[in-house]
Order: sequence, then C-alpha cells, then structure tokens
Amino acid sequence: MKIKQLAKSASFLLVAGFISFTIPSCSSEEEIIILQDVKVNSESFNLAEDGSTTIEVKVVPENTPIAKAVLSTSLFNESGVFEVTRLTPKGNGVWQIAAKVKDFSRIQNGQDVILSVYQEDNMYIQTTLNINDPYSIEGKYTPVHPQAFTFYSAEDGKLMEIPFIITADNAADLAAISYDNIKVVNGTGSSTPSISITHFAIAPMTGKTGFYLQVDNAQLETVKKAITTIAFLDCRVMITGPNGRVAYTPVRLIVSSPKCIIKDDQLSLLHTELSAPEFNRQITIDMTHDFYRLGKQNDKTTFEAFENRGLYNSQGEMADADPQFISLSYTTQGKNTTCNVTLKHDATIPAIGTYHMVERLKGYWEYDGKKYPTVCTDLQFQITIK
Repeated sequence: MKIKQLAKSASFLLVAGFISFTIPSCSSEEEIIILQDVKVNSESFNLAEDGSTTIEVKVVPENTPIAKAVLSTSLFNESGVFEVTRLTPKGNGVWQIAAKVKDFSRIQNGQDVILSVYQEDNMYIQTTLNINDPYSIEGKYTPVHPQAFTFYSAEDGKLMEIPFIITADNAADLAAISYDNIKVVNGTGSSTPSISITHFAIAPMTGKTGFYLQVDNAQLETVKKAITTIAFLDCRVMITGPNGRVAYTPVRLIVSSPKCIIKDDQLSLLHTELSAPEFNRQITIDMTHDFYRLGKQNDKTTFEAFENRGLYNSQGEMADADPQFISLSYTTQGKNTTCNVTLKHDATIPAIGTYHMVERLKGYWEYDGKKYPTVCTDLQFQITIK
C-alpha cells in the first residue's frame, strides 16, 4: 500500500512540475507592435537627373519594426516603375528610403505616387506623395500635323501618309532628339473600335525632326474593310529625351476612306423632269462636314484640284464620261463649304436608275513652305433618276 501511495505522489509532482514550467513561458511573450501611422517630411519629393531620390518618413509608434517600403503609381503596388534600393532606420521612428526610377515612360512630373510601408507580417500603411522632376521634358516638344488624311489614294491605290513635324521653343532641345527618340503608342481615349495604332507604321522624315504615319502595308486590307467612310484614331506621340525622360502628346486623327459618297434628297429627279427642254434647277449642298473629315479644318489644308471623272452606274461602270445634265462648283466661306449643283435638260438623258457623279479631289497640308499631299479622294454624288 505504501508503494502504491508513493507512486501516486510522484505522478502528481511530475504533473505539477510540468504546469509550473509552462505557465511562466506564456506570460513572458513580447508585446506585438502594430504600425498605426506613417508621416512624411514633405508631400513631394525631388528626382535627381539619374532618377534617384531619398524620402524620409516617421512611423507611429516610433519602435515599430519596418520590413520594406514600396513606391508605386497605383494602390496595387505594381512593380517596374520604382525600385527601393535602401531602407535605413535613423532613430526615433525616422526611416530613410532611397529609391530610383526604373521606367520613366510610366511617370510624369507632378504625378501622385503611393508609398507603402510594410511590417514583417505584410501589414502596411499607404500615403500619397507627389513627384517633382526638374529634369522633365514635358512641354518642351510639340508635334505639328494635319488633323485628317485619306489612308490610300483614289488615283493609284498607293498608301498616303500624314506628316508629323516635331517643334521646340529651344533649338538645343530639338537638336537633342532624332527619329530614334520618337514612338507612336496607343492613346488614353477611344479610337473607332475596329482600328488602333497597331494597324499603322511610322517612317523617318528627311530635312526635319519628325516622321510620317501611314497604314502598315500588311494591315491594308484589314483597314479597308474596317474604314468604309471615316474612323477616329486615338494615339500618343512619345518622345524620349537624352536623360531618359519621356513626354507624351495626345493625338486624335480622322482617317478617311478615299471613297466619299454624297447623298442629298435634292439629287433625286424624275426622268420626265430631265426630259423637259426648259428644265433647269439650281441647288446647293452643304459640304462642310465632308470637307472637314478630309482635313479642311484650318488654313494649312488646301484642296487644289477637282477633276471630273464622269457618271457611273450602280455597277460601277462608266455611263457617261462627260455628262452635260449636271455641273458642279464649290464655294468656301471661312470653314464652310457648299457645292453648287446645276441640273438641266440634255439630249442624252440617263435611263432610270441610281448613278454616281464622280469628282476627284486632291489636297495638301502646308507647313514652313512645303506642301505635303494628304488627300486624294473621289467625291461620289449619288443621283437617283426615277
């Protein structure tokens, strides 16, 4: 009996000893410090010419351990724009963050960026800062160009091109770049859904800093199907300076098909009217919108040639090379253009049907004394004879 009692006492002591060992270990756990706030010494930071910068922050509480910092252009901490190269504690809750721009094409002077300060457990607090870049090239360059063009010629089917001439107030700034510093990229607005800058290509310009934009020859048939009248191309001219800085200029172009069909109820006639010897009718058609989409938006674009191409039937066949029952002339006042149409009796009257009276229009854009062809289109006036 004594042996059994002794064993029970020993068992109790072992359990008691285990309990007395484990309880003190729980009470000695360190207090968890949670980051509550991040204060910056300035709401903006300056970039050096190489894109480096130093930012000082103060964390609350002061003894909060910091694991990393991330500088990004969105709340989602996307990578690739900035690189944090060093994170240094300076005491009293102050930390110094050294960072460097990795991709200048994704930032702009004056842009807000997000600074995220992390603890070891990936808990973090974000604050907003503003970029001050004294080496920015934004606003130094201006692309000068027409607003519209026909993407291929109605005359020979060859691709047409629209010129972009880069200008700068400072001659030294212009001398610092060349064609190799220029790209054209997608815009931030909306193009006609069926086309984008990927359907186009650029080529260097001789004699000036600039380039020509035209449809990529490999994409021509695709673009012809997509653009039966006009389309809007939204893009940006991207210029990279010698210091790596990037400037964007938004551009919105009207890209026109060389086939321009003009419809107006006044061009619907009765065959019996045309048959009457005394028939003579004067009408005017507002062409302002049609000419606008071809680039007649300012004094730099001029239409210089109107060539009678004859009357065609609905199958596209020549019906009359020089019809006498219709004549056309144009009047321009400011930005407004009208077509003056004279319809009269003629011995040779077309049969009942739908026709197109075709006039070929050529135009150019002029800059610094040089003419750049931008328009070669067929104006097709739809005539219905009933």
